[in-house]
Amino acid sequence: MYDIAHIAVVVKNIDKSKEFYQKVLGCEVEGDFEDDRLKFLYLKSGNGIIELLQYKEKDVERSRGIIDHIAFTVEDLDKAIKRAKQYNALFIFDEPKIVNSMKIIFIEGPDGERIEFIENI
Repeated sequence: MYDIAHIAVVVKNIDKSKEFYQKVLGCEVEGDFEDDRLKFLYLKSGNGIIELLQYKEKDVERSRGIIDHIAFTVEDLDKAIKRAKQYNALFIFDEPKIVNSMKIIFIEGPDGERIEFIENI
């Protein structure tokens, strides 16, 4: 079995996305890179890494849906919801849902990427 190295999400504005992922999700910057073609930023989330990619070329278009969503385990879903609301996050549905032994809710990131919060119950 392989360990996941990171999950990459294509974004339109890396600075806006960086602020969202830091403020709403509590991620920390691990590193960055820029060349003529793209900018990318590594964000630490628990034991995982999210890579934000911003392509500079106008003709490089990645469609939404390559990654369906990023899921984050939270200890207190109500607290995570409150924090997301402080930063005006867009909720995909109004109330948390119970799925098996999990309480979940989805929000959208700055580029429409779906982000799921999971509280194990």
